[in-house]
Amino acid sequence: MFIRRFFPTFLSLLICSAVLSYVSGIPQNAWAAKERGPSQKEPAPEKEPPQTAEEAILRISDNFSRILDFSASAQSRTVLNGEEVDVVEQMRYLFQAPDKIRIETPSNQKTSQTGETILMVGSRIYAKDETAGSVTEADMLEGQELGQGGFYGLHFWYYPETFIENHLLSMLQVDQSRRMVTVRAEARSANSIYSYLEFDIDYQKGLAYETRIYDAWERRLVEKMTVLESAFLEPGVWFPMVVHKEPVFRSGENTLVTIMTFSRIQLNQGISDTEFDPGVLAAAK
Repeated sequence: MFIRRFFPTFLSLLICSAVLSYVSGIPQNAWAAKERGPSQKEPAPEKEPPQTAEEAILRISDNFSRILDFSASAQSRTVLNGEEVDVVEQMRYLFQAPDKIRIETPSNQKTSQTGETILMVGSRIYAKDETAGSVTEADMLEGQELGQGGFYGLHFWYYPETFIENHLLSMLQVDQSRRMVTVRAEARSANSIYSYLEFDIDYQKGLAYETRIYDAWERRLVEKMTVLESAFLEPGVWFPMVVHKEPVFRSGENTLVTIMTFSRIQLNQGISDTEFDPGVLAAAK
């Protein structure tokens, strides 16, 4: 149930939240050897606007590269044409850099919702509900013609150089009054997911406050994701606390909004690798 309801969100950005691009051919721990800035307890002094689109992308990477892992509680609300149609309370959400996510959804007798655990490791997704007991496995990028440097979620902030290399970047707008720049990233290689992306980036925080995805065929806007609230957390990370995701329908007659809210966030506590092991998930009772 969970995988069917939330798969489009994960395929497009995975965040909610919070929140991230699969880069093939790079060792999983390669990013860990990169130099990081020191821990911060207070927001950095005011920064000048980035001079290039590449610099704007690197500011996001600098913010998120401080996250080695995080755990959080999460709530998801889905609203169709102004009416709430689905609420998932108190999900357990784990992330381990650069590309591992675990989401646990409890069962709910009132809604007959079955408890389920989702693992995302690179581009592969594993789902296990508490009634079936077996694990369903799929590759999110299979048949998508999206390889190295592609985009589908938060992990690409850990490989900014590869993302920059595989996209034609341009700065569309600079708004110093809002500390915001707009960057367009055109995919250099054709794929079946997107033609280009646009980011409205708060260059002071290093957060993409709005991300827009344009489809591969008609180059029309198909989805947008907006950070509604953020918080500054140790070790100096601006974290998206509330994220609004909305697909854009061709007819324009319907609106479907998913809002993910994070709470009780713990950063860099050292999450065990077994939490993201498909074999451990399959063996669990």
